[in-house]
This record gives sequence, C-alpha cells and structure tokens, in this order.
Amino acid sequence: MLFSTVAFPEYIEDVENKLRLNLSDYACYILNADIEGFGHGSRKKDRIESAVINRIFHCYKDTASSSVSLIIESKREELKSILIGFTDINGVVERLLAVYEEQLLMNVKDLLKDRGNAFSVRLNTDILEYLRSDEGQSERGYYNDRVGLYVKAVIEEYCRQSYSIRERIFYSGNCNAISSAIENSAMVKLKLYSKHGNQNNILYMKPICIAEDNEHRYNYAAGMISCNRGGPWAVGSVRLSSIETAECQKKSGYLSHDEITFIKKEIQKKGIQYLSAEGSTERIIVLFTQEGERMYRKILHLRPQYIHKDGLTYEFDCTVRHASNYFFKFGHNAKIISPSHLAESFGRKYKNAAKQYEQ
Repeated sequence: MLFSTVAFPEYIEDVENKLRLNLSDYACYILNADIEGFGHGSRKKDRIESAVINRIFHCYKDTASSSVSLIIESKREELKSILIGFTDINGVVERLLAVYEEQLLMNVKDLLKDRGNAFSVRLNTDILEYLRSDEGQSERGYYNDRVGLYVKAVIEEYCRQSYSIRERIFYSGNCNAISSAIENSAMVKLKLYSKHGNQNNILYMKPICIAEDNEHRYNYAAGMISCNRGGPWAVGSVRLSSIETAECQKKSGYLSHDEITFIKKEIQKKGIQYLSAEGSTERIIVLFTQEGERMYRKILHLRPQYIHKDGLTYEFDCTVRHASNYFFKFGHNAKIISPSHLAESFGRKYKNAAKQYEQ
C-alpha cells in the first residue's frame, strides 16, 4: 500500500475492543465543545467518553475521506460512468485513481501528524464487526493494519468540519429517519431532549426538509408540527440537536402543493430557526443612535432586514424572538419603540442587569 511510504512502524494490531487513541489538542477541544454544545455526553477527567468516539466513528466512517478504500471504490465507479466510450477506460481510470489515492493519503498523513492526548476507548460491537469485515480490513490496510491510526484519522477529520456539518454527522441517524419520511411522504415522531424534567417532549411532524439557517450555523427539520398525532398542525421547525430520537411512522405525512409553498415562503420570510407556531412576525420599530445605526450595519449575525427607514427610525417585520436576540446587545444604542411588550421586556432585563453592578 502507498501508506507504507509514510514513516510509521509496521506491525499488526489485533482488533480488540480496547483501543489506545492519541488525539491532537485541537480535536480534543472540538470534541469537548461538541459534547457541551450538543448537550449529550460527558467527559471523564482526562479523556473523551468511549460512547462519543464510537458514535462519531460509526456515523462518519462511510463518508470520511480517511476511509481511503471506500472513497477510492466510489471514485472508480464515478470515473467509469464519466469515461464510458473511451479507449482503454480501465487504464485511464487506474492512472487517475493513483493520483487521487496519493492526495487522499497526503491528507491522512496531515490528520495523523498531531498528537498529545492519549487515552483508552472501548469500541462497541458494531464497530468491531465492521473493522473485522472485508471492508474494514481494506481500510486497515492503508494504515499498516493499525486500527488506532484509522480511528484517529476519522475523528480528526470530523473535528476539521464546520459546526453545522458536525451536527449533521453526530445526528445522522435522526437525519436519515427524517429524510426517509420526506422521501415517502410519511409522518415522523420526534422525541425531544427533555428540559427540566419536562415529560411532554413528543412532537409529530410532516417534514419538508432538513436545512441550515441562513448563516450556515445550525440544522433544523421543518414542516408541519403538532403535539398530537392527529393534529392540529402548524408550521414549525426543530433544531437537529434538540431531537433525541426520530422515528418514521406508517401514517401519512402528505403535504399539499399549497402547504409546501406556504412553508417555503415562511422559511424565506422568517428564517428556518424562527419558524414556529409561536413565531408569527410583528412590526418591530427601533430608534437607533448614530452609533447604533453603525452597529446595525456591522453586526451581520442574525441581523433582520428592515422594510422601511426614516432617519434613525427603522421598521422590521420579524418575530419578537428574532428581534430580542439581535437588538438586546445594542444597549442604549437602540430603543424599541414598538411593540410595547418587547420594549417593556428589554427595560426589565436592563434594570435587572444594572442591579448586579449596583451592589
């Protein structure tokens, strides 16, 4: 294998359930951030939980470029379909694959170069079966049969992805269930992670899509939602990381053309993250200071688009939650003129914050 040209000692490592893993500082930082950000998992003193490593490896190995054998085979089929009709197609494909393989292995070498955080993990039964299968042995061959290097490469590659991509990988099982429901026009049952012991954490959805917000930060499943299997239904979205389990149901989740058009318009109008039954838009009127207007021009994250302006007075058509999330940080540089309930909410929060500094 080409990987033997990279400076790693050659020895055979048995595929045992206990594995010694050595991750870079950056990978450990990202994994800990994801455990906290997704809110599901834990860290034990000096190492990441085995369950987290198992989950990421299981969900990502089939699409990771670190799974060199799998990616090469996929590329081979792609090239053959493109080059149909060419003379000596197999020879051309193999020459192209040799270059592609070398690029993949250089990427793998880069993923493996940083170390520093060694700890033991226990691989679960599914992963052990995969690593012992013909497919797993093909991948191990690229790593001189060193299972730890293969697992490390997949985990390090995962950690180099954007947050929204990592979120989709981490919750790929739920993504697959929701995607299957969309494809088959079926309903999906969502069990949400309960907050503060709340047991009313079941939602039913007739899904239309799984999509990122406008800033490509988080993923949301969107469609018509209800707390009851039989409705009533309202447009809504749920963040992917809030879903504990997603089960595709036999009951129809059919959406009419008019319903699909309406949902798409609502997503475009509000943003998928603010798509909820409680998220109807309101006319928000804000009076900026000159500094506040400059802040509005510069702060792009979550920024609502104004529909009218008169001097320093701007009007917006967005949800109250959207306005609250964005304008609260402006402090005295933005005054909520309307609606009154939002202005009163801001006033209470500012007063309570000021009390913390008066003591």
